[in-house]
Amino acid sequence: MIAEWYTLEPMDPEQQPQQMSPLQQWSNPRGLIVFIIAVFILSGATVAGVIVSSDDNNNPSETASTQPSVSEDTIGTFESVAPNTLTYGYWETKQAIVKTFDLSTGKERVLAKLPVKIKKISATSDDELVFINNTNVRDHGDEIARYTVSSKKYSPFITASDGFGIDDYVLSPDKEFIAYWEVQVDQVSGVLSGGRSRVFKAAVDNPSQKTLLYDEAASETIPVHYPRAVLNDGTVFLDTFLPNSGAGWAYGMSVVKADGSKQDIQGMTNGAYSSQPTLSPDGKYLVFAGYDQSLGSGATIKNGFRQAMLTPNTVEVLDTATLVRSRLTNLSSEDRYISVEWDTESSSLLYSALSKTVNRSGVFTYNLALQSTKKFTTNDTLVKPITDSVFLIGSPIISESTLGNLGSSYAHQFSSFSVYRKEENRIRKLPLSDSRMQFIDITPFSEFVAYAEEEDTGDNRDNLQLQTLPLQFPSLEPERNRQQTDPKNPSLPKCRDLTTAQCNDLLGTSYSPPKNYRADPSWDAAFIDCFNQQKSKNKAGPASSAVCSDSPLYLYGTTGQKVQVKIHTPIYNAQPSSEKNIYDVVLKQNGMFSIGKDTYENISYDFIPALGKIDTPTFGKIVEKNDVGATLVWYAKNLGLNDKETDDIVSYAKEVVTTTYAFISFFDHKTSHALLPLTFTPQPKTYVNIVFYFKLYDTKPAVSPTLPVFPPIFSRNGLTAVEISSIVQ
Repeated sequence: MIAEWYTLEPMDPEQQPQQMSPLQQWSNPRGLIVFIIAVFILSGATVAGVIVSSDDNNNPSETASTQPSVSEDTIGTFESVAPNTLTYGYWETKQAIVKTFDLSTGKERVLAKLPVKIKKISATSDDELVFINNTNVRDHGDEIARYTVSSKKYSPFITASDGFGIDDYVLSPDKEFIAYWEVQVDQVSGVLSGGRSRVFKAAVDNPSQKTLLYDEAASETIPVHYPRAVLNDGTVFLDTFLPNSGAGWAYGMSVVKADGSKQDIQGMTNGAYSSQPTLSPDGKYLVFAGYDQSLGSGATIKNGFRQAMLTPNTVEVLDTATLVRSRLTNLSSEDRYISVEWDTESSSLLYSALSKTVNRSGVFTYNLALQSTKKFTTNDTLVKPITDSVFLIGSPIISESTLGNLGSSYAHQFSSFSVYRKEENRIRKLPLSDSRMQFIDITPFSEFVAYAEEEDTGDNRDNLQLQTLPLQFPSLEPERNRQQTDPKNPSLPKCRDLTTAQCNDLLGTSYSPPKNYRADPSWDAAFIDCFNQQKSKNKAGPASSAVCSDSPLYLYGTTGQKVQVKIHTPIYNAQPSSEKNIYDVVLKQNGMFSIGKDTYENISYDFIPALGKIDTPTFGKIVEKNDVGATLVWYAKNLGLNDKETDDIVSYAKEVVTTTYAFISFFDHKTSHALLPLTFTPQPKTYVNIVFYFKLYDTKPAVSPTLPVFPPIFSRNGLTAVEISSIVQ
């Protein structure tokens, strides 16, 4: 029962790109955005540690075989990297810990101990952090809080409107203005579509005097606005987002000037760009991956994706004063530019490229003044530049549920951080005491470590990691009779489908997506190389990583009764197929029902959860593999499942529990419904949504979780809907 959880008018093609003038050097930290539904966020620069130069990126002068090898040092004598501080965080069972590592002295300290239900921590000065606080099951917060490091206290300074939750915020480069996004989900479906969306702007020092920029009804057809950047004068730039539609961003940009006047940006409409524009530290430019319309309209759907999202072939900047976009030179339009960000420590950009030419694939810096590139070829992930010649890299944990949101966006946790020195061509690991770290920032606030506490070595972490973790699970998708390409089942493709489509488009091939996330050995070597390279980039974000599940829906009731079922999150591989995620059902005897002329015993489908992250359960049982079936029979009996439902979950568990031990639990109905929101017409008398949770272990963990407390067994009198799905970690 589990599938794969991996979870302007268009620019004239003949128009000549404008030449960019050299840009300045910037020093302030940048901010990124987190979406209500995280889908296909192609972020993070996973790179394959050395930098090689290329005078002309279209005709690189070096090949992979001639690149020098990097020297990797183990932890040893600390080497100062003044005057910056690395800030990172992690979860404990009941709190979030924020630490600093002073790169000039090598001192590691605890900066803050905050509530566990928070997200997006930003350092605004040497004595202050801000974060979204009191997040609910949908990851929306009640408030934005301000934490003072010296006093070790926090308090709200922005409170969400009644019935709304705060989903994201952006700060101006000088930290004087804040723009934030409030959302209200539909009360029945629990998703944004059918709810409302609001954008506010306020002065950080006087947030009670806020300005409402947008107040919109959210639907599946009309994009809503969300803040992407705010300038030092209070001007706000906004992207638009189509709720519950998959990769819903980049439907057009607008700007609200400091005087309150609004303007759609002509050069930035649906199909003209593909990545979320990010602001330069001086506020003068927004950078983004663009599309030049050379393969047709960027708004056209191709293989389940908008063309601009599938084939971004330019890197461009938007002047925040003139609203004119300019294309970077010396970058081939034959390549694909998957992600692009500012290098905040130099006059450079960072971009990730996919190319037929090996030397043009990978992660690069682009010097705006010199119009030249440098390529990274390390086995770790480029996290952030520290100086022009020193870079922070990290080893991401991608084999288990490791997405976090304490930083500026959803991202993998890291097992270690290292410093790469370009001049010596050498990597040295930082002597950090933690092994599951979420990157927050590198700041010039080295002085705020004076307020921090010395490292507490007595922390007793939960070895089971049964704490706040997002959805990310291994590939477990069974065979499906209906494929993604079924024209009667238009739906959001999986991450591996995106990767396959990108490589097919680039290489002119027509391979089908693999049945699992591994490259098919029957593919040619070039396609395998492309797929293996690109899948790691596509898996960097929360929804392109392990966010899809097969979930059967059982319906019971009076024979002949008609029921309409609507699923309020993207689905695919549905059996039977669906138009707009809506099923018109006629109930029959013995739990069977008909849709059209065919009879079924359940509706099954893969889906993208409507949550960015959830809290995994801390109660349950750790059992040996041979006891899994009996344990699930016990669970099913106490949950009130019938024989058919019990047999299905037991059969499935026996297939997926391949290790010696397994932790078995389940999520409460509220969390399960938020994860997979469904509505019914008429409303069932009884609706039960149960998501089982399995975590696999090769050896028995040295922790004894508490036994579950079961809800009262539900009644099956009248129309009854039972939704059962599973998560395997």
